[in-house]
Amino acid sequence: MANLQEKITWEPGIYQLETSDPVLAGPDGVDNLQGKQLANRTAYLKKQIDDLVSGALVAEFADRLKTPRNIAMTGDGNWNVMFDGSGNASAAMTLRDSGVAPGSYGMVTVDGKGRVTAGRQMTGDDVPAHDWNKISTGKPTTLAGYGIGDGASKTDLQNAVNGLVSGAPANLNTLQELAAAVNNDPKYSATVDGKLAGKADKTTTLAGYGIADAASKTDLKAAVDGVITLMPPNLIQNSHMPQLNENGVPIGFSVLGNGAAIKVVHPFTKGYEGPYTDQRPATASNSPADASETAPYWYGVHNMGPRSGRGGLADGWGGMTNGRIMKITAPNLPRSQGFRSVFFGAKFPVSTSVVYFSAWFYIVRGSIGLGGDAGFTGSEMTFNPGVVILDKKTTDAAPDGWYRYSGLVGISPVTTLGQQQFCLAIGEGDVEAYMALPYLAVPFNQNFMVSC
Repeated sequence: MANLQEKITWEPGIYQLETSDPVLAGPDGVDNLQGKQLANRTAYLKKQIDDLVSGALVAEFADRLKTPRNIAMTGDGNWNVMFDGSGNASAAMTLRDSGVAPGSYGMVTVDGKGRVTAGRQMTGDDVPAHDWNKISTGKPTTLAGYGIGDGASKTDLQNAVNGLVSGAPANLNTLQELAAAVNNDPKYSATVDGKLAGKADKTTTLAGYGIADAASKTDLKAAVDGVITLMPPNLIQNSHMPQLNENGVPIGFSVLGNGAAIKVVHPFTKGYEGPYTDQRPATASNSPADASETAPYWYGVHNMGPRSGRGGLADGWGGMTNGRIMKITAPNLPRSQGFRSVFFGAKFPVSTSVVYFSAWFYIVRGSIGLGGDAGFTGSEMTFNPGVVILDKKTTDAAPDGWYRYSGLVGISPVTTLGQQQFCLAIGEGDVEAYMALPYLAVPFNQNFMVSC
């Protein structure tokens, strides 16, 4: 007994047995023909179903998918939708934020795909330089239009000429009459000088002219030297801070306090005065707080002169090309017992309870204080800010942001100044301050005396 051999094929029809057909068995017998045809169709249908299930055959028609599928997109935009084949599907796409806040901007940054990645408003530095002939409209036609306040207009010139003419005698109110008055001599001044030179000898001294009530250069120098010798000496050693240790701390100064620190910086790093030039340097910073040696802050044109009292010189602090200023910093930490102060050394010891103190201060944040035991926190954890307190508001209100303190300050009662008795309090919280040209002296008074 054997099975019929099936073929995976679709039979076009099923044979109908006729009454005249003989009984004939075997694989090709008429009695097995109908069975073979039906078996072939069954094998064909099974193959189609298997191919559909395995994905080898794509279904041409279907009402829906057995398992709905999620279709999604990621990247600069995100989008997803569930699809089961029963109908069309759609969903809104959401663009990814670029990081730029909504608004109108004069300046934007665009990447290679045309996306805006940054934006800001325009500043004066964004406007490119143009030749004057490129400006075709909006040019002023008057001195006032250009903001020129010291120029003379045509009207001013005419009034000046009219004033000269109206104030002159009738016979000297024209250029022709004036020329005739000096004999038409273009070198009239030299001619007159020559005449005078032949009349009397010239002298180069006050005594030569018989002037007895005027001060000479020698008299002036003696008077100035006499005033200078009366000035108390600066007790602070290394006041201009050119001498440093390996950590950049000026010799003679020290600091105590939880996290407090001092170091010197170039005088233009937090500059008081920039270079003395007629034009603003191209590399100049926009504020004193951002200034550096290569990008100084420019305050304009200054008159040269004795500028030690103002905090700086064109060639360095107090005329010293290697002078510096002190940067004082302290973090925002809880109080701890002891000092949070900067201490000043002295050239020689003195016994006093009051000193004269002067210095320039620039405060970025926090405060500093002056007075006896300023900056000390006792066992009761009470902080002594000092009698005189300077903060950011104080220096912001001062010219150029630098405030000069000058006055008498009490220190630890009748102690030897020369170690750590005169102190500058570092205020509580986060502090960043700058000090330039500290000056400390004993006032000239019978109640104060210098110790040897």
